[in-house]
Amino acid sequence: MENKTLDKVTNFAMKIAKPMNKFASIDGVKAVTIGLMNAMPLTMIGSIFILLFVFSTPGQMGIENFALFPFLAGFAPKFLTVFLMTLNFLGFWCSLTIAQAYAELKQFDTKIAGIVGVLTFLLLATQGPVNGAISVGNFGATGLFVAMLGSVWMTKLYIFLDKKNIKLRLPSSVPSYVGKSFGAIVPMLLVAVVSWIIRSVLNLDLVALINLVLSPLVVNAENPFVYSLFGILGNLLWFCGLHGAALTSPITAPLTTLYLTENAAAKAAGTMILPHIWIPYTLGAALFVGGFWVLTVLLLTSKAKHLKAIGRVAALPIIFNVQEPLVFGLPLVFNGYLIIPWILSTVVNGLIAWYLSYFNIIGRGFVDPSWATPSFLTLPFSTGDIKSLMLIPICFTVGMIIWFPFFKAFEKAEMAKMDKS
Repeated sequence: MENKTLDKVTNFAMKIAKPMNKFASIDGVKAVTIGLMNAMPLTMIGSIFILLFVFSTPGQMGIENFALFPFLAGFAPKFLTVFLMTLNFLGFWCSLTIAQAYAELKQFDTKIAGIVGVLTFLLLATQGPVNGAISVGNFGATGLFVAMLGSVWMTKLYIFLDKKNIKLRLPSSVPSYVGKSFGAIVPMLLVAVVSWIIRSVLNLDLVALINLVLSPLVVNAENPFVYSLFGILGNLLWFCGLHGAALTSPITAPLTTLYLTENAAAKAAGTMILPHIWIPYTLGAALFVGGFWVLTVLLLTSKAKHLKAIGRVAALPIIFNVQEPLVFGLPLVFNGYLIIPWILSTVVNGLIAWYLSYFNIIGRGFVDPSWATPSFLTLPFSTGDIKSLMLIPICFTVGMIIWFPFFKAFEKAEMAKMDKS
């Protein structure tokens, strides 16, 4: 009976994985995913400086007239400079990193591609000169989707033109770096002309158009049902030995990056209740505590010696959110005893974190910490709210209640195996 149930779960997860894997393997989608990841150092730098702004500005942490670092109050406005040039310019920077990522996938010159991506973004995302100045209003979250589409498609166009030898060709006696530079003129000119026609001649505002088309997705995707669904899908994929995060992030990353950027901008503007809840590492911290931390404690206190040994190996990595020792070492992969608590704890603790944020009992995330930051640091750093630490005991307790009976059944079965051997 158990094997039949296990087979059904596995078959279901593999059916889901097939189209998701196909989507994730599209070069343009891979380029966006890799480009967003390559821009992560900038989001982290911007996050650090917006956090310094919050910690040094009285009242920004939700407590009237309180600042964690009051001695830095004089620098508070200056901290925003780095934030504005990094996280608030994310669309601009991603036009560079996504174009380079696409070129690398196509084994093409990444330096040229980076220039193409930035040039395309500047031509498509700006309004043109007004009183001798260019508006940078679309350089942040609002221009992110144009950066994704423009960088991929215009880099694709450039590569096509280059492969068709639609370029200036100089004699072989000319140094290669000179020939390369001159060779780039014609294809880059055509890329610029196409972008210019779209934005300036046809007056097609792609930023407004794309945001209008995607606004139902951006607005309606951020709800507890969709969030829980992606949590379940991710765990089902991990259960089958597939990298759940790698397969779901091509869909979720563009949205959650947009949410994070808009939250950071709202926080910098002095908004106390931020617009978005779905900030991955804020919610993910709760899930790790209520899932992998609980499982590690159960392993460390297990009666089975081999399970206790696995707990010892996993303990340090789990503090830093490295789950592979448990997923593949325990393993959780194809483990029929533990798939139910794994999914159930993800949904329940995810919803607890969601609704505590929804009702503004804890702050919402506006900082992008490293994925390896321990949960007890991620929560206050991401939200700027010390009350967010209440998630740790709550989610741990709830997780223990969910995991305990299933783990004990698993432990009993493992000990029976050991006795037989």
